[in-house]
Parts: sequence; structure tokens; C-alpha cells
Amino acid sequence: MNIRKTLATLGAAGVVLGAGLADGTLDAAAPSATLATVTEHQITFAGTTATLYISYAGNGYYNVVVDGRSSAANATVGVRVKGDDEWFDDSLFSFGGGYSHTDPWGNFNVATTAPSSKLNEDWGQDEIYAIVEVSGGGSVRTNTITGYF
Repeated sequence: MNIRKTLATLGAAGVVLGAGLADGTLDAAAPSATLATVTEHQITFAGTTATLYISYAGNGYYNVVVDGRSSAANATVGVRVKGDDEWFDDSLFSFGGGYSHTDPWGNFNVATTAPSSKLNEDWGQDEIYAIVEVSGGGSVRTNTITGYF
């Protein structure tokens, strides 16, 4: 895959990690040579990036926010919040959808307030992540937030 062609396709949102070869291609066999942005518990490929934030809002409620960027401008953004479990990931709730869109540059910020009962997904410590779907931009899994809700 030619790096110059790939970057032209990705635009400013593209990040290339890993070592290139002398001829300007990426070595697909090398584990570090991939077109992706990698942060703690988050792998984002060329279409959409998203990060989940959860903060206490008071009176037993939490602010649940997803910030991100997509290659799709003015597109619908939907968020499904899930609990990460060993055998089966629980579907907790959804928000966004027809009411939330990316801006003309593909950026988005989707937020809601949820009671602790919606985030308390199992006994003990909770592991919460979100699946973000952008129409025309694909879907991506966010980072996982661990805590007691």
C-alpha cells in the first residue's frame, strides 16, 4: 500500500504508525505497521474515532459523553453503551441517533445523562464502553471506562 496515496485518501484525519519501507510502502506483516491511531483500549481505523467519558453529575446521575471525528460530514451519529463482561456484553442503553450529527468537518460530541442504575452493569466493578455508529463513516468501539457506578 503506498503511503502517499493512503494519506491523500485519509486526509488530515489519517495517522500512520509503524515503520515504512524504503520504497514508500508499509510492511503489512509487521505488527506495528498499520494505518490506525492507538490509545489505551481504543483502536481507531481510518473512518471514525471516538472516546467515551463518564463523570458524576450529582444526585445519582452521570454525564456520558462521546467525542469523536469521522470521515463522514453532516452524518447521523448513534451511540450504544455496553457493559464489558467475560461471557456476554450487556446492552445498557442508546442515545444520539437521528438527533445527533457530525459537523461539516466530521467532528461530533454526543452526550446524555444516565442514572447510576443504567451504568451499574454487574456485581463489583463495572466496565463500560460504547459502540459509535456514523452513517457513511462506519462504527467503532470506544475506550473502556472502569468504575463503581
